[in-house]
Amino acid sequence: MRWLGVGGLAWLVVGAQMAASGRSYDPAKDFSSGKNPNACWAFGYSSAAVATDFVAFPDVRTNLVERKKLVGWCRNKEQGDGNPSVTCNKATSAVKLPSFVQPLGCLNLHPGPEGHRAVVRFTAPETSMYNVQGAFSALTTTTTDPHVLVNGKELVELKPISEDNRRERFGFSRQLEKGDTLDFAVGTGGNGYTCDSTGLMVTVTPSAAGLSAPAATGSTVVNHKVPELAALRSAYSRQSRLLMDENDQALKRAKAGYVVSLTQLGTMAQKCGELDAVLAIKAEATRHTKRVEPTSQEQAAMPQALLQLRAKYLAELAGVASGLQEKESQALKQYLSELEKLERRYTQRGDIAGAVIIRDERTQLAAGLAK
Repeated sequence: MRWLGVGGLAWLVVGAQMAASGRSYDPAKDFSSGKNPNACWAFGYSSAAVATDFVAFPDVRTNLVERKKLVGWCRNKEQGDGNPSVTCNKATSAVKLPSFVQPLGCLNLHPGPEGHRAVVRFTAPETSMYNVQGAFSALTTTTTDPHVLVNGKELVELKPISEDNRRERFGFSRQLEKGDTLDFAVGTGGNGYTCDSTGLMVTVTPSAAGLSAPAATGSTVVNHKVPELAALRSAYSRQSRLLMDENDQALKRAKAGYVVSLTQLGTMAQKCGELDAVLAIKAEATRHTKRVEPTSQEQAAMPQALLQLRAKYLAELAGVASGLQEKESQALKQYLSELEKLERRYTQRGDIAGAVIIRDERTQLAAGLAK
């Protein structure tokens, strides 16, 4: 972190105050269904091939009758399912639907049938160093390609969201000039856009580094070394990966169990000579393999036994998602506690620069926990 040379200690103290009390930008908290763009945030779409042709969504989503706690913007409310779109959970808890679970304070970015990306755009209100922390996550059987771009250029390399990689975290600091843009985008993954609901939780915070001497555009995080912080981050990262691995295994078990149950149900229907039931169960098995959600007409045609089996399966998936969210929350609380202790130790030993860096990280993560 490059601090102004004159009055260095004073700048560090002021910087700590800014990090603790500065404005943190969050697209979910700042989301409005009455205005787009709204303040620093805009919600829109771009083509898959060209990341710079951003267009703000013109329409408020109107096809969310059964999802009154969800509000959103879309490209065309009169066309199909309205996608591409960006939807926000404004409820007081997670919204659990038959097809996906959307956590509190989470945006749902859904690409469109013509290959359009769903994009959340942040426009820097002032020249500063900005700290960015967030993650893309699968809200259903998602297979998408997430992107983070600065002024239309790819900033970080992110792996596709898939069955084997259900969450991609990112974190960085970046010097932005006033008017520079940060895009958080989600594409189809190249295999169609069905069932591609992708969660985005992100905060953008002008940091204490904003008081540093001007840095070249493109420079990233700090020069001051805090080895204990690096060790804590590494341990927290390992724990997060273990939780995701456990979650993936639970999902695989649930999906394999559903396949077995469908086979058993189909065998029973066949023995009873119920042709319509056999066909409906086979169709559901095919959709499950292709990761396609049934239409309302297809659900209406399902026999009661299949509807009950499907409801049980979806409840199991929702339980896995809720369990992961709770475990991640506990892990984050523990990490914040360790950061608080480390900040105190650095302050006591007189390493104020290191303490400020730790405070900055703790403040950002605490904002995420508050959501």
